[in-house]
Amino acid sequence: MSENACPLCSTEETEFFARCTDHLLKTTDKMFSLRECRACGIIYLAPIPSAEELRAYYPSGYWWSESSRARNFLSAVGKRLESLYRRMALRDHIRFVLGAARHVSEEGETVDLLDVGCSGGTLLHELSHRGISGRGLDFSEEAVAHATRVYQLDCSVGDLTQNPWQQHRFSLLTCFHVLEHVPEPRAFLKAMAAALVERGRIVLQVPNIRSWQCRLFGSQWYGLDPPRHLVNFSDRALIRLLQEAGFDVIRKKRFSLRDDAAGWVSSAFPRLDPLARAVRKTSKERPAGEPAALGIFKNFVYFVLLLAATPVALCDSLAGRGATIMLEARRSSKPTTPHN
Repeated sequence: MSENACPLCSTEETEFFARCTDHLLKTTDKMFSLRECRACGIIYLAPIPSAEELRAYYPSGYWWSESSRARNFLSAVGKRLESLYRRMALRDHIRFVLGAARHVSEEGETVDLLDVGCSGGTLLHELSHRGISGRGLDFSEEAVAHATRVYQLDCSVGDLTQNPWQQHRFSLLTCFHVLEHVPEPRAFLKAMAAALVERGRIVLQVPNIRSWQCRLFGSQWYGLDPPRHLVNFSDRALIRLLQEAGFDVIRKKRFSLRDDAAGWVSSAFPRLDPLARAVRKTSKERPAGEPAALGIFKNFVYFVLLLAATPVALCDSLAGRGATIMLEARRSSKPTTPHN
C-alpha cells in the first residue's frame, strides 16, 4: 500500500487537498501534504509521521491549565477571566455527557466513566461537581501530573491497551478531540468498544471537514491543525466507522460552544489564539517577553471576536455545516460488518 493510500479504506483513489506547515504552533518548518479520499471522504496527512516525529509536534503545555503561574496582577486577572469563560463554554460538553450518563446506570448507581484524552482534567473536575467521579487517561505525563496534583483526580498516562484499568469495563467513555490525532482510528474505536460493558456508551467529538469553516479556510482551518491531526472526518465517514467498530449512533450534534466560534477566530487570526501563543516554540513567535498589558489586550480582542463569531457558528450548525461533530453511540449487540 502506498503512502498516499487512505488510512481508513486503503483505496488509492485519493486526491491532493493542500500543502501546509504547522502554521498554528510553529513546531517545525517542514511542509506536509493533506489528501482527500474519494471513497470515504476523509482528509488525512500523507504520509502519516512516525510516533517519534509526532512527539516533537506536541510542545510542552499543549493543553490548557487554569493553574499556570501568572507573571503579575494583570496576568492573574486575565487568567481568571479566561478560566471563567472556559468553564462556561465547557457546559455544552457537560450537558451532552450528562445526557449519555442518564442511560448507562440505574437511579442511584454511580456512572463508571473514563475520559480518554483527559488533558489537564478540567472536564473531569467539572463532572465531579455534578455527581460523576470519573477517571482519566492521557499520553501527556505533564497533563496527567496536573490533573492529579491540582484536581486530585484518578488519572494515568497511557492508552486504551496499556493502562491500570485495561482489564476493567466502563459504562461510559468520553473522548473529546482525540480521534483525529490517532493514526489508526478503526483500531482505536474497537479498543473503546472492548473497554465498555455490554450496551455501554461513548461520547466523542471531532472537527467536521464538511463545515463551512473548512471549505472557506482550507489548509489554514484551525480544525485541520497539521501535523497533529492525522485523520479528519465528515459526519458520514465517522458514523460509518463507528458502525464498523461495533457502535450504534444514538445522538448527534453539530455545535460546540467551546470550539465552533473559536474555529472562526483562530483560523482567521491564528496569532491571537491564546493557547497557541503560549506554546509556540520559536523565540520570534513565543510571547515570553510580551508585556503583560499587550497579552491582556490580545486576549480581550480574541474574546470580543469569539462573541461576534458565536451567532455565525450557530447559523453554521443550523444549516448542518457546523465546525464540530459531537456524537453519543452505544456499543452494539449485533456483530460488526468486516471492513474490506
